[in-house]
Amino acid sequence: MAVIATFSALNVATNYALTSFPNIKLFDTLVFISALLFGLDVGLAVAVLSWLVYGSVNPWGAASLYFIAFLAASETVYAFLGWSARRVRFNGSAERSLTFGLMGIVGALIYDLNTIATPLVVAGYQITTAFLYLFNPATLLFMAAHEVSDFVFFSTVAPILMVAIRRLVPTWLVTSKIAEAASG
Repeated sequence: MAVIATFSALNVATNYALTSFPNIKLFDTLVFISALLFGLDVGLAVAVLSWLVYGSVNPWGAASLYFIAFLAASETVYAFLGWSARRVRFNGSAERSLTFGLMGIVGALIYDLNTIATPLVVAGYQITTAFLYLFNPATLLFMAAHEVSDFVFFSTVAPILMVAIRRLVPTWLVTSKIAEAASG
């Protein structure tokens, strides 16, 4: 519970700190790292709890519960990516950084496509209208900021956080979760 609360609080705090930079955030990186180090259950809980709080008390305005559900569900892609990264053996830190960065781009693309197009289709818009929203220049710029920032944060900040947390958190907690993932 403490790990989930800590990561969720960091997500909300860093999102507030980066409010001036739309769609550039550490949020996704923190969900990824929480699942990587502490397991899928922790990553999923961090993703959902963080969006419940940040989506409700947001400096840009509170999101509807309907949209928070899309945001939280979409955010879980980062938990699944972090959880899957636990099983990868890297040949050095450069390979790990590049792999994490590419995972960040993939996650951001899935997240953006889902949070932009899916709510429109569910709300009754035709798929062609949803794609017009998705591929207009402002949306593409918004998405590009997200993909690029996730690549940068995942390839630089994620490995640093991974090492720092492994040093700060009791070894048995991190290694037991990693051993648990490796065994099944």
